[in-house]
Amino acid sequence: MNTKLKSFAQFWVFAMTCIISIAQDGNNVPYKILVDDASRVPGSYVDLFYFNYEGAMVNQLNWHKGFDGLGSSIQAEFKPSGKFGVQGRASVFYIGEKKEQMKLPFHLEAGGLVSLKSKIKAQEIKVPLKSFRKRVDIVDRSGNTIGSGTALAYNYIKVMADKEFTSWGRAGMLFRRATYKPMVDGMPLLGSQSVLGIFAGIEFIRKAHVETEVYDKVIVSAEYFKTYGDILFYPVATFSTAVANRKRLLGFRFGATGKLPGMKAALNYMFPRVEFGKLPLDGWYWNVGIGVNLYKK
Repeated sequence: MNTKLKSFAQFWVFAMTCIISIAQDGNNVPYKILVDDASRVPGSYVDLFYFNYEGAMVNQLNWHKGFDGLGSSIQAEFKPSGKFGVQGRASVFYIGEKKEQMKLPFHLEAGGLVSLKSKIKAQEIKVPLKSFRKRVDIVDRSGNTIGSGTALAYNYIKVMADKEFTSWGRAGMLFRRATYKPMVDGMPLLGSQSVLGIFAGIEFIRKAHVETEVYDKVIVSAEYFKTYGDILFYPVATFSTAVANRKRLLGFRFGATGKLPGMKAALNYMFPRVEFGKLPLDGWYWNVGIGVNLYKK
């Protein structure tokens, strides 16, 4: 991947880290909890990840020279009954190595959900009191400054909340269409990849919704945090895929995403997603996204 694109990706990753981590604690503040009900947090979402970066490592044993690309994705999850649901995800890459062989590289997936377990547990939650902007430098792991930006900081207090923890079983199908680079005798060779696979796994969701009265002002504190893990199997079917990559293999992925639904703050409209794993035909990879909510219910 070219240096400019990689630096741009690093800049946004570190910028998001600053935004979600800068905070000042508030002490000795009188408050009254008016509502503590995690069921008020929506269970159905449609999210647009306008920034979606995916990178991968070289793995010659699996005929792979990893993809690098920058694009966007839409992720949806609907749970109308509380017992069953559906989910889907679509990603398109318009910058990077994924476009070397194809005009429109994309990934699609769709699947179903079934509720496994649910419980309520008391835990602390932050109540933001005052937000403000702060200019910060963004540095890489070596301590070198790669840019600067305006981060959102806020003062807060912590209160106890009844958080809802649920687990869901998930399974479905995935379709990938993109450029790939198999390593042959130490040299990368361009090819196209269009394969259908399946996945099965589990996801865990933590939700909370608290309305707190502080200094005659009602403040909403809400959170939605999801982690997931899947076993992947490719290919169920192949289309324009090299013979070397037609062997059936298992892979896996782990990911997390979170948001603050219902809160009157910029963080309600911008949230991260991270994912990493090993794709059967591609090798080790990681994915970072920054998204906004389009629909919730």
